[in-house]
Amino acid sequence: MPLFVKNILKRPFFEKAKILAGKNGLDRKVEWAHIVEIARFGHLLNGKEVILSTGIGWAHDEEKSLSYLQQLLDYNASALCVELVFHTKELPQKMLDLAEQHDFPIIAFTEEVRFIDITKDLHELLLGYHEDIWWKLENLY
Repeated sequence: MPLFVKNILKRPFFEKAKILAGKNGLDRKVEWAHIVEIARFGHLLNGKEVILSTGIGWAHDEEKSLSYLQQLLDYNASALCVELVFHTKELPQKMLDLAEQHDFPIIAFTEEVRFIDITKDLHELLLGYHEDIWWKLENLY
């Protein structure tokens, strides 16, 4: 059973999260989750990842925000989850507009969250799905 962005929004760590842009992209498939805090990272992605970030170093700057988002779009990420607590409280409108144009979900946490717990939860969920597929294949064999 595949995992989609809309499914992760039902997870406990996303109870207070808000969708800032890209609501039409909630059917994007999710295959992994990464924490990304560097400026140039697109080439490190496989595609279909949920990216978690505090926005440090880019969220307060429109040009850097657009570059960050463009990499996510170019390398087929599934969604961006950003913590809008310490480094910035909001994202540039042009970034949100670009995400909306591409149906790319941007999800905001307005309270501090533990990315380690979110990635662990999503990875266990993803690996559980994969494990289930392997058991079905074993039974079929």
